[in-house]
Amino acid sequence: MLENNIGGEIDIFSLDIDGNDYWLLKALKAITPRVIILEAHMHLGPDLEYTVPYSDDFIVGVHDFDGAPTRMHSGASVLAFKNLCEEQGYRLIGKGGTPSPNIIFMKNGIGEEYFPAIEVQDIFKDFGHVWMDLYRRMREVSLDKFEWVDLAKQ
Repeated sequence: MLENNIGGEIDIFSLDIDGNDYWLLKALKAITPRVIILEAHMHLGPDLEYTVPYSDDFIVGVHDFDGAPTRMHSGASVLAFKNLCEEQGYRLIGKGGTPSPNIIFMKNGIGEEYFPAIEVQDIFKDFGHVWMDLYRRMREVSLDKFEWVDLAKQ
């Protein structure tokens, strides 16, 4: 982006490429968004700090889960994104949409009185038992079937 004279502070950055999302966000230096919106994998739960391994030629696969196609191996967990964003000076402030909501971060120093930080567990608290049961089953399949990077061990 810098070679095209695009850079600096921007209002909103939304990232959802179903692949190397975590790694792209980690490397992003050309812009400084006030708000970041990311798609995270809810099925990984609130406690795992996982992302897909980086790959130059990553292609999200469509996998069968209980008779329905689903994309279970791409992107990263909520905790992985929260920790990365915190390192970059952002706080987790909310989510939008269901059953697979985007998570929303805001630059520290902007609007704390209106948008206080929340915890990862807050993202999951109102899904209800049907979605949580589905996420648990998806997690079991996903962890058994695919390779993940455990960022907590790095």
